[in-house]
Amino acid sequence: MKRIAYCIRKGYLDGGDGIQAVKTKQYIEEMNKDLQIDILDDVSLLSDSYDLVHIFNYATPQITLQFFNRAEELGLRIVSSPVYWDYSFSSIPFTLIKSFKKDFVSEDFALFHRGLNQVLSNIPLPQFQKAYFYVSKSFSKMVKYFIKHSELVLPNSQEEGNLCCDFAKCEEGKKKVRVVYNGVDTGNINIMGENAFFSKYKLPKNYVLQVGRMEYLKNPLNLLAALKEDKDIPIVFLGNMTCSPIYVEKLQQLANERGNVYFVSNVPHDEVYSFYKYASVHVLLSMRESPGLVSLEALSQGCPIVIADRRFLPIDTYFQEQFESVNPFDLKAIRDAVIKSIKKEHYMVDLSRFSWSEVARQTYEAYCEVL
Repeated sequence: MKRIAYCIRKGYLDGGDGIQAVKTKQYIEEMNKDLQIDILDDVSLLSDSYDLVHIFNYATPQITLQFFNRAEELGLRIVSSPVYWDYSFSSIPFTLIKSFKKDFVSEDFALFHRGLNQVLSNIPLPQFQKAYFYVSKSFSKMVKYFIKHSELVLPNSQEEGNLCCDFAKCEEGKKKVRVVYNGVDTGNINIMGENAFFSKYKLPKNYVLQVGRMEYLKNPLNLLAALKEDKDIPIVFLGNMTCSPIYVEKLQQLANERGNVYFVSNVPHDEVYSFYKYASVHVLLSMRESPGLVSLEALSQGCPIVIADRRFLPIDTYFQEQFESVNPFDLKAIRDAVIKSIKKEHYMVDLSRFSWSEVARQTYEAYCEVL
């Protein structure tokens, strides 16, 4: 029996990297009884009793580096999952902004601060290097190290693999790329009855939905701003507030001015799919996704989606069916796409290629190639 160590950060169950590790382990072990997979969140647990090490998430660089170093000390073969996308739009320095006066995020604002991030990240002051690390030369060098010391690199899309290698200035790393899809649950989903759902959550029908953390990166402000005058359309935000108080204040202010906006949090995971089921459209104008599992989850319930353009997520790999893709800073384009999508009927999309059994198959093939 072959033993594989899944190496990942502590608290991994709260993020997509953890879900990928847990689900992949489950399905691989069900399909292949000759494999034993252990999830390790502490470097000291890694030993030479393993045949292969699978390290998850370049965006947790300190623990990731420790796992790489330990695996190399033990002479173990390594594959890695980057969980990477371009971070340069997402690290806006709100600590430097005394007031955020606009009711939306313009493209000029985003591009200016994107450039500012890249400049600040390489100034040798601790406060800058910590805040803007993920766009810095230091992080680029670490990513290059991770790629070079992996026998195979398993991004969730070819787009992600290319971006990651380009950021690390590691062209030869592209030969190591083997795409492993991000999985989505497509079966055995319990949907609440319509009356029970609307009775419990006190929401109006035919609402526009956004699921995910309420933060600058996810761009909820631009959805509100785009539909500011369409006050008859209910907007539901499902997720916790996690960003700068300045941004949260602006978001809540605009929601209060507009009205017909509902913030929902702390929903049991098995009830989230009911929100997709009864929504008119799901909108995610995020500035970084790979690919945005909530968009796939919405599609699994037949819910039309509006997503950002291909600068911000791997459209070619994941979204080959009907959808609306927009510049997430263009309010008119956002409104037009939302209104168009509201008029669509719910439609079923074949997501079988993103099933966890397919993720397990792709991952297992990579292991076989290495072993």
